[in-house]
Amino acid sequence: MKNWFNWLLEKNNLPQWLLITGFVLALIGFADAGYLSMKYLSGEKPKCFITTGCDAVTSSIYSKIGPFPVASLGFIFYTTLLVLFFLSLESKETKWAKYALIITPLGFLFTVYFLYIQAFVLNAFCIYCLFSAGSSTALFGLAMFHWIKNKFWLNLT
Repeated sequence: MKNWFNWLLEKNNLPQWLLITGFVLALIGFADAGYLSMKYLSGEKPKCFITTGCDAVTSSIYSKIGPFPVASLGFIFYTTLLVLFFLSLESKETKWAKYALIITPLGFLFTVYFLYIQAFVLNAFCIYCLFSAGSSTALFGLAMFHWIKNKFWLNLT
């Protein structure tokens, strides 16, 4: 059996499509969280379409964790993923993308929490938050696909 550090260092065990898909999903999340962060920092309200709850969500007490806007934390999360997938694509070393895959559960946990808040506490949905939730969930899905396909959990010691 091998440990997870060995898995990180194995070469060429991530398909190119996974790296590109991860990069594109991280780019979508990056743009979305960047837009919300800019709006928050400028004091402007995001323009809402499809849903009508953007203002209720983005101005609620749940829009910050301590002094930090959730959108800015999301921006940091997606920037990290974007850089890691980019490094993997450019350097042809899959270890960078593997680091990205390892942190996707964190984003997914926040997604589940904030979807719960929107649905059951605020009774309002922000379309930008839903875009981020979709991106984060798809990134987590990529990680799960890879781990299940490669029986990752059976190789941990």
